[in-house]
Amino acid sequence: MAAFGFGCLLCVAASARAQTDVAFVTRSAEDVEVMQQLARLLDRKVGQRSEPSPRAPAAIMQEAAADWPEPYVVVLDRQGDTVHVLRPRDRTIVSRVLAPELIAESAYAVALATAELLEWLGAAPHARTPERESPAASPGPAPRAPPPEQSAHARSTPSWAVGADLELTSSPGYDVSLVRPSVVGELQLGRGAWPVWLAFGLRGSGRASWEPRLAPGVVAGGVRQVEYSSTDLALHAALGLGDGAAALIAGLVSGLSWVDVEARERRGEVAGDSAEVRGWLGLGVWLRYPIAWGLGLSVGAELHWQPDRARYRVAGAEVLEEGPLRTQTRVGLVWESAFSP
Repeated sequence: MAAFGFGCLLCVAASARAQTDVAFVTRSAEDVEVMQQLARLLDRKVGQRSEPSPRAPAAIMQEAAADWPEPYVVVLDRQGDTVHVLRPRDRTIVSRVLAPELIAESAYAVALATAELLEWLGAAPHARTPERESPAASPGPAPRAPPPEQSAHARSTPSWAVGADLELTSSPGYDVSLVRPSVVGELQLGRGAWPVWLAFGLRGSGRASWEPRLAPGVVAGGVRQVEYSSTDLALHAALGLGDGAAALIAGLVSGLSWVDVEARERRGEVAGDSAEVRGWLGLGVWLRYPIAWGLGLSVGAELHWQPDRARYRVAGAEVLEEGPLRTQTRVGLVWESAFSP
């Protein structure tokens, strides 16, 4: 008889778990309060899954897809000020970044933002009415969640970015040094959804000129001035680290440089010119830090390798030499669609 009663208890517990529609991963008492507020906003049953040791959404997604019966999972990342809602059946995730003071002080506002993400995934919240709502359960007038810094998006949806930089290019041990603007366009896969994601970009650096000092021997040959001009076009393939708006990116860079060198005589007449197209390979590291509305600060450094040194000869005289290594540092602004409202 006791065995029969214990079996019935297990069946009741299993049935309760099966009826849970939303699994809420809790790591603190504040998370439990958000879960309770969310339960009041939904027609669906919200169940608690305690997790003392925080994990990344990707790890929770993997376990939920294999073992959890709930069709939706909520993960609250307080360190990243982000709410994640997972749909394990097709491994889709939507996320929203909230203001730090909002996520720390207003459980109802966080629950409201979570309900909106659940609605976006298909778990629609109900419209509350006075008859269904008791005075004790009502949270009172609730602050609206501010526009998110990160918009809801599907894990499989590509995103893109555009940016503008100020770029310093130099050749260590040689005289060539240029400051010029550049623009970049980038295709992103998994940005904001996966801890590690892919980026493929195209960058164009504006034409820049520079007039170096000439060695005495060159001056004696009749050339009084030399002008070095360069335009770059580059491709990069990189890995990004970070599922929030702040990210560290590292990858491979390759490109072409269109170089033109002109030498002029004392009166300014062109004594001759030398034009080359140079290919190069390199490594790059970039850091992005969010400002607001998808806009962020971008800084980076690159090291380029060219097959050999370039010796530019004009009118029979060597007027300039460029080494096989080149460095680029850049600072600018980038706008990313994955974090735009």
